[in-house]
Amino acid sequence: EGVYHPIVGTQLTELPDVNQIEILKGPQGTFYGANSEGGAIIIHTLDPQFKTQGMMSASYGNFNDMAVKGYITGPINDQIAVSLAGSYENKDGFRRDILRGGPALCLKSYLIRGKLLWKPTSNFSVNLIGYWTRRFDGDLFSSSSVPGRIHELNGIPLGNFVPLGVALANYYGVPIPIAHGPYQSAQAVPSGGWFTTYGGSLQLKWDTSFGQLSSVSAYDHTFQDGPDDIGQTAANIGVEHDRTLSKSFVQELNFVSKKFSGFQVTAGLFMLHEFDGYQPQNFTDFEPANEPNHGFPPPGGPGTVNFVAAMLGLALAC
Repeated sequence: EGVYHPIVGTQLTELPDVNQIEILKGPQGTFYGANSEGGAIIIHTLDPQFKTQGMMSASYGNFNDMAVKGYITGPINDQIAVSLAGSYENKDGFRRDILRGGPALCLKSYLIRGKLLWKPTSNFSVNLIGYWTRRFDGDLFSSSSVPGRIHELNGIPLGNFVPLGVALANYYGVPIPIAHGPYQSAQAVPSGGWFTTYGGSLQLKWDTSFGQLSSVSAYDHTFQDGPDDIGQTAANIGVEHDRTLSKSFVQELNFVSKKFSGFQVTAGLFMLHEFDGYQPQNFTDFEPANEPNHGFPPPGGPGTVNFVAAMLGLALAC
């Protein structure tokens, strides 16, 4: 939409109303600001039209991949037009969750984007854009569980270590399901990543007798929460969260002149203000024994040695 996106999370979005994609090679800093030394990918979605039209599609694929997307646009009067686009997708993972039964959750995505175009004259326009998207990706973290025994990691022999969750289950005499092979999962807390993004932009274009003057003002807010099961087993020994918050404001002014005697002038100003916050390794430790999903209190007394040995095995396994 002519807006520079410095945050990776904002790029994880659906495009139900995509109109054009440009791939430009080489330095593009003159037109597209920071971090474009190697090129730029320019994505344009459909602007509001003064003729009512729309599109809707639905699809179904393997792993119960269900997706619906579409858009609608039309005029309010002879100067104002609006558009609304949205999408929804839900897909199962290729692993089977043997703890809860059924397939493991892999992808869930929502998007809504609205635009309002005001064009009072043929040479001046104002485009107001707002969007909200939320996406869960279960493959962001590997959702496969660890087996009952770990003999090697990346080719390094580890002996016969027992993962911490399995060792605790054996210590307390509580049977828990154990995943076998890459197509099974048995995690007390399904691992994955939630991305929530919202923002908007205000774009102005003014065609003069000397050239085109344009302005882009944009704000983006992205929050990511990635819960990760510490033990990767059915024993609920703890959850680790990686939470990030990113906010950015972009202001850009550009002027492109008309050609005069074979010459053309291009000038611009670009400002980016970005905030990034990171809260790493936020642990929720051992759950009470009466909690669901096979929670355990930390063992003590004679079991301390076994507990430390199991923890060492987990550290090496991870």
